[in-house]
Amino acid sequence: MVRQVTLFDTTLRDGEQAPMNAMSVDTKVMLFKQIAATGIDRIEAGFPAASQSDYEAASLILQEETGAAVSLFARATRRDIECCLELAGNRRDLEIQILVTGSEVGVGSG
Repeated sequence: MVRQVTLFDTTLRDGEQAPMNAMSVDTKVMLFKQIAATGIDRIEAGFPAASQSDYEAASLILQEETGAAVSLFARATRRDIECCLELAGNRRDLEIQILVTGSEVGVGSG
């Protein structure tokens, strides 16, 4: 039996979680291209419902032709998922990672 390992990178979203680690749209697109060039299988492009700049970065990243599959992050709310679907357009290879929290804090009514 041959074992297949796929690589999934979350730098563009999770890499911003530390204080003072915010990235510009241009930086995210540049890093996406660099990460994709390493041969990573799937790259999480961000959390487009979180801010206008995250939405813009994800939109630009989804236009790149790199060979890497792309994922978007969403909370389990209609608004977040619809935001990702709007960006996806007709793409069939997009993955949406959905977070269901164990707390009502930050969930909102969307």
